[in-house]
Amino acid sequence: MHLIDCVVAMALMLICVRGTIEYHLCKKYKASFNWTHFWHLPQAYEQVTKKSRGTSSELALVSDLLKFGYKATAVYHDLYVTKKNGSINQIDVVLCTEIGLIVIEVKDYSGWIFGNGHQKKWTQITQYGRNKNYFYNPIRQNASHIFALKQNNALRSVPMYSLVVFYGICELKSVSQIPNGVYVQYGRCVFETLTEIIRQNVRYDYQDKWKVVSELKKYVLAGDNRYIRDGHIARVRQYEEAC
Repeated sequence: MHLIDCVVAMALMLICVRGTIEYHLCKKYKASFNWTHFWHLPQAYEQVTKKSRGTSSELALVSDLLKFGYKATAVYHDLYVTKKNGSINQIDVVLCTEIGLIVIEVKDYSGWIFGNGHQKKWTQITQYGRNKNYFYNPIRQNASHIFALKQNNALRSVPMYSLVVFYGICELKSVSQIPNGVYVQYGRCVFETLTEIIRQNVRYDYQDKWKVVSELKKYVLAGDNRYIRDGHIARVRQYEEAC
């Protein structure tokens, strides 16, 4: 009998807790509340992009940028830029700021990371040195993204800065010879790095801000085109196989 009383008491307590949560969430969202809605509350990144586009680390970065105070209209995620030679560059994030565009390449790695700004490949070491993997130099990769953006006449004169952000349980063990105007940082330090970039550079007078925004939106929308997306994926796979 005592066990039954305990079960009943526990059930009543859970009902009360649920009721309290429902009350406060209904009050917050000014709408009828149900638990299905609770588990599907909008994420911060949804102001900018879709969950189906990009990696979880990219979405985390977009959410962080919004939490840092950047407006959704200043953040562009998963852009596809077709260069004059027909090749496609996929850019993780572009941030519009008072000094120009900050082009961000997002990496998600574990282990130790070694490399410098001039090498073609960087090295990832995991399992205390037992595994060694190579990946394309993200500084070069982001430089190619900036080059692709600069081919657009509306963006050619806009200053651009390169930021490579590492997520995951990794340590930048030896990363050196980073070119001027390029920044490499951990995801947890993004806000401090962005503040530093803006503080160190002069304000840019946009001649036609809305034209810049229009072009960036166009590159984001290109990612909805299946043929453009698949073409980029095929090119990446060919490059990886060649390496």
